[in-house]
Amino acid sequence: MRPKTQIGRTGITLAEVLISMGILTVGLLGAAALFPVGGHYMQSGDVADRANAIAQAALDDAIVRGHLDPGNWTMLDIDIIKNGGTQVIPSSVRNALIGSRNLNGAAVSMAGNLGSQYDNGMYGGAYVIDPLGLAAGLDVGAASNAAPYQDINQSQSRRRFPATSGDINYQAVNANRASWFPWDLRPNLSTWPVRRVTTSMSVAAWNNTSFRYQQPAAEALFAGTDDHALLLPESEDNPSKTRWQTWTDGASVFPSARQTRGDYSWLITVSPGSAEARDALATQPDAHPYDVSVVVFHRRVLGVDADGALESERLVNARVVSTGTAGGELLLDRRPTSEDMVDASPFEDLRTGQYVMLCGPHPLSTTNNPLFFLQWYRVLNNETTGNPMLGNSGTRYQLSEDNRVLVSLRGPDWPWRPAAESNEDLDDTSLLSNDLRVAIIPGAVAVHTKTMRLESGSAWSID
Repeated sequence: MRPKTQIGRTGITLAEVLISMGILTVGLLGAAALFPVGGHYMQSGDVADRANAIAQAALDDAIVRGHLDPGNWTMLDIDIIKNGGTQVIPSSVRNALIGSRNLNGAAVSMAGNLGSQYDNGMYGGAYVIDPLGLAAGLDVGAASNAAPYQDINQSQSRRRFPATSGDINYQAVNANRASWFPWDLRPNLSTWPVRRVTTSMSVAAWNNTSFRYQQPAAEALFAGTDDHALLLPESEDNPSKTRWQTWTDGASVFPSARQTRGDYSWLITVSPGSAEARDALATQPDAHPYDVSVVVFHRRVLGVDADGALESERLVNARVVSTGTAGGELLLDRRPTSEDMVDASPFEDLRTGQYVMLCGPHPLSTTNNPLFFLQWYRVLNNETTGNPMLGNSGTRYQLSEDNRVLVSLRGPDWPWRPAAESNEDLDDTSLLSNDLRVAIIPGAVAVHTKTMRLESGSAWSID
């Protein structure tokens, strides 16, 4: 008998076809998922590259235009005690510093008793040149009316950076008078060391022109103009066109300037570091080095009016958990709603990759020689859940996306040491490292910092 031989298969079964299609579908879906993820990271990289280039160019532009000349800085309520009333009389920061000892009226006795503390409380420890934020915060409509800002409490959120209202509640003041005390004038005046100034508005414009009309001037100086707005054609075969601003002369329409999306804008922070350096802003700004930072925003949301400013800029309490050669970890706590005045959580817009501002008195600060530290840091990690054990006391701290987060930051070395190194607890409010502040301004994507002597003016400075 001949042995049976196997007959080759002439096809595949339906089950095998379905299994193969399923495997192929999973593979294609996995490959397709890479495209939006890759696009997201490409866009983030493009935003970061452009923002870093803008930051460096903006610093050079600020020098040429005279933005770093303190004689061009004006501030809200800078002379409110000097004039013994509640009327808003803005003046240049330089003139205010020069005249700080030439007080009159009811303010004489107050300044005489407080001495240098009066100057510290009135003129702060750091400055933020932010024409865009100030013009938006002062905007109450088209009417020319400065009345809402002629009361010191009503104007607090505009002259502070970030926008805050009411008491800051310095915890360490009672335990360590040399920390926040040089900048605290309570109960006479609730102050904050970081002041917002502008270079786009003259002194005469404050009470005579609607602040809404100051916004275009601020945009021309502190917003990018190279991200052109495009007009997309109906047919995909036709190229896109640049949008133009136009003006009309009778029956004819003429293009005047290219329209921009306005995605990129910036502000500048200037940190004198000491009272001597701050006072030198009035007479010799090129005699001391200052930390100057250009902070670039991508699609910054500007809060209109006082309520909008409070919602778009948030201040939170910070405690040092760990520190290293380039940053460290901070435990951030939401301020009480009675102080913060905003219902929404300050951490809902805190993203990995954005920058935050860390500030507070230097550990070597004293009442007679106040030293204020302010720097910007990039968020590397943001933990919103968990119950980690922090410090030496064995205390666990419950994290929450609404009230408390643990962040890792990268940037310049900060001067405070964590409480754990001194065998203390994070809840000890007498330690300055447990009583710092962090400003969260959504959209901050790049920071360029340079230690430099300020320009006292140039041929191209603002008049």
